[in-house]
Amino acid sequence: VTAIRRQNAEVPIIAQTAYALPHDNIRCFEVGCNDYISKPINALLLKQKINELLNAYIKNS
Repeated sequence: VTAIRRQNAEVPIIAQTAYALPHDNIRCFEVGCNDYISKPINALLLKQKINELLNAYIKNS
């Protein structure tokens, strides 16, 4: 994430993690992710998160 942010700070990043406890998401945001999703992946939820981030990205571009 850090390397990506150095190249293009605006690209949306969704972290994928096996950790699902409420405090686990904090680390994802601390390192620069815009959102996170825990395993097992729910395809509809992932699609929703991607759409939300891309719409915000496009709006702010």
